[in-house]
Amino acid sequence: MEFYQLRTFITVAEEKNLTRAAKRMNTSQPAVSAHIKALEEEVGLPLFNRTPKGMEMTRHGLALREDGIRILEAGSHFLNHAKELKNNLSGDLTIGLNSDSDFLRTQGFFAWMHPQYPGIKFKITQSNSGSILQEIKSETLDAGYFLGKNTVKELDFLHLQTFNIVIVAPSAWREEICHAQWADLARLPWIQNPPLCPFHDVLSQRLQILGLEPPFAVTADQEATIKSLVCGEVGLALLLEHHARKAEKKGELAIWEGETFSIDLNFGFLKSRRQDPVMKAVIQGVSQVWDLPG
Repeated sequence: MEFYQLRTFITVAEEKNLTRAAKRMNTSQPAVSAHIKALEEEVGLPLFNRTPKGMEMTRHGLALREDGIRILEAGSHFLNHAKELKNNLSGDLTIGLNSDSDFLRTQGFFAWMHPQYPGIKFKITQSNSGSILQEIKSETLDAGYFLGKNTVKELDFLHLQTFNIVIVAPSAWREEICHAQWADLARLPWIQNPPLCPFHDVLSQRLQILGLEPPFAVTADQEATIKSLVCGEVGLALLLEHHARKAEKKGELAIWEGETFSIDLNFGFLKSRRQDPVMKAVIQGVSQVWDLPG
């Protein structure tokens, strides 16, 4: 059953004449007749009696008329409310990025959001995953991207995608690490991630299982900084495979193929704000860009 069929049903009921109903609806009489016939087949009941004087409603038609009016009014209210929200929804949101904007598809996000909700204004900040979680909790951030597990009970999140983490080394060390084992890597200097970074937990847990304690030359929490330090032959580090493969193709670093780790990329926000109209719009935008199921 379609809304246009109900609209035709109500119009014919009011005009009691197919020609007048067609003129009022700016369509043809055969189209009006087809709508009525389709609706009668759908409900399995005769709605009109065709008489020389025009269209007379059957008792079934009379019984269903008010329901039809209410449905059309509800549909109109729904569309008007949606238009009102779309045109008038406004607010300021600060979103934390834990990686580069291309990787997080932020260009696509804003390209989708702006035409839909021009009244929402955004501020973007760069940070690491652990800090983003804490800043959302303290409401310094409204939402943000983070890797790894959600460690804040007040947060809800969208799981966007699962990625791999690899161990990278300076390109000059390629031969040295090519056939290396974990024990060999542990004798080399490392660039450590800070405790709030999920990469820190990934490496710490693996080293603890192996009983290894490599020397850490420096601690850094930004991907660009870590990559630069690796390229500068400061030490080994963990990087997202997505970024590491690109850098390897350029000859900037080498990837140890001995082991990879998986990690989830998520978009987090406070549970208490999930039904907030502005946050719902943002969630809709992120879901669209990451092709999440409805």
